[in-house]
Amino acid sequence: MRKVLILVAIVLVPVGAVAQPAGWNDPFPPHQVMDNLYYVGTSMLGSFLITTDEGHILVNGGYETTVPVIQAGVEELGFDFEDVEIFISVHAHPDHAEADALIKELTGAQVVTSRLEAPDLRTYGPEGTEHPIDRMLDDGDTITLGDTTLTAILMPGHTKGCTAFSLELEENGETYSALIECSLNGQFVQLVGNDAYPNIVEDFRATYDRSRALPVDLWVSSHGVFYGLDEKYERLAARGPGDPNPFVDPEGYIAHVDEYRGTFEASLERQLSEAGTGAPRLPNGRINLGGESGEDGLWFPFNGGGERVVNPNDIDEAAAAQFPDRPAVDQIPFQPWARQIYDVRVADRMEPHTRCKPSPGPRQFLTPYGVEILEVPDQERIFIFDVGGPHTYRIIYMDVQEHPADLAPSYYGHSIGRWDGDTLVVDTVGFNERFWMDRTGLPHTEELRMVERFTRTDADTMTYELIVDDPGAYTDVWTTSMLFAWTPETSLFEYVCQDNNMAPVLMSGDTRDAPSRIVP
Repeated sequence: MRKVLILVAIVLVPVGAVAQPAGWNDPFPPHQVMDNLYYVGTSMLGSFLITTDEGHILVNGGYETTVPVIQAGVEELGFDFEDVEIFISVHAHPDHAEADALIKELTGAQVVTSRLEAPDLRTYGPEGTEHPIDRMLDDGDTITLGDTTLTAILMPGHTKGCTAFSLELEENGETYSALIECSLNGQFVQLVGNDAYPNIVEDFRATYDRSRALPVDLWVSSHGVFYGLDEKYERLAARGPGDPNPFVDPEGYIAHVDEYRGTFEASLERQLSEAGTGAPRLPNGRINLGGESGEDGLWFPFNGGGERVVNPNDIDEAAAAQFPDRPAVDQIPFQPWARQIYDVRVADRMEPHTRCKPSPGPRQFLTPYGVEILEVPDQERIFIFDVGGPHTYRIIYMDVQEHPADLAPSYYGHSIGRWDGDTLVVDTVGFNERFWMDRTGLPHTEELRMVERFTRTDADTMTYELIVDDPGAYTDVWTTSMLFAWTPETSLFEYVCQDNNMAPVLMSGDTRDAPSRIVP
């Protein structure tokens, strides 16, 4: 009686939150793949039952409306749906995860998924339904029920935590290495400019490499079309005594991996072409802020080393029109003391940068020597190297979400980077007060927060936008911008900066009569 009531309850459940493609819930004959591994999915959605003497493991659920098909398949094979003790949710797409809460409700099974998949998995399910997760797996973890053990194999790319499972099966005295694949499909996912998954290209490529190296005799996947279900089932139905099991297909598995790697690379190439920008990109599809492999080149201010962060008040209209978003000096919201010290600095021009002091933010770029931007993906760091002044560099941490609470003030502060589409956004705090933000002497305090936006619009041009937030020196947040020009076939060179030099020629001429030789 209980089984009848459960089936009726499933039929009365409303359609899930996400509409499924037509025909994806069409029934498919449930069948034994090998040993205790059975297919109980639909014509398009792969679900698998692994039976043991201590209960069963169900892999992949589908839509809510898929559940009646799964239950009917389990029972047609002679097993009880409520005997499912463990349910594995393989990846966070609605065609595989929408039914998770319903399966948990109907069977009481422990719901297991990848730790990396859990945050996205919680977003799927009918409105108002809490997504159940009872156990989270890391790569290499195992699930054991009865005499069967499954090993988790993390294969990110299709989703961040896409996880396959390996197990051993036996038939006719032979032992086979079996794989329940997650998905290698990279054709219909966003590979370029994916802010939610910036490492997707690297993950896909690593997964293809790992997949090809796995010892796989028999394999199935989350969609029947991935492993030739229709053709293999026909051969299974016609199999005679002594015929090989059609699901044993190691060569087919290697061909499958190679095929999907090829469609992934083709999709990546197409998306790069459709991105609509002439800016060079890295192999992972992200904008390249530096040179191509083996190419020398540096970024220079568009108007040379004398470029400005703020315009003079008497700038002519034609020059001002070049940067309409760049404020004039009188438009900067100075605190009274900050305007006074700015005016003193303009008159004295005793700039820290020319006396070997590091200068962050826009001042690092305002040199006649150029700067190099170098991304090191393996370290999740971006470095900005300059030549003039102290010949130092900045580090931008791409794997950090928050600034440390106990920062000691420093010249370059602490920089956190993230990608906003094709724009690198850098947030920096923790500055000391010993530098100027530009050549003319813009002051600041230790309360300064800089947000910089780097957008390479084509091979030769990069837009630099700056947001200055310093309530200690300014009455309001203000912004400005510059352009940088890419100059190929140039490189960094050795630069000797003499500590405490007055650099009279490089600064403002003869400074022997300057009122002070100490940085204001």
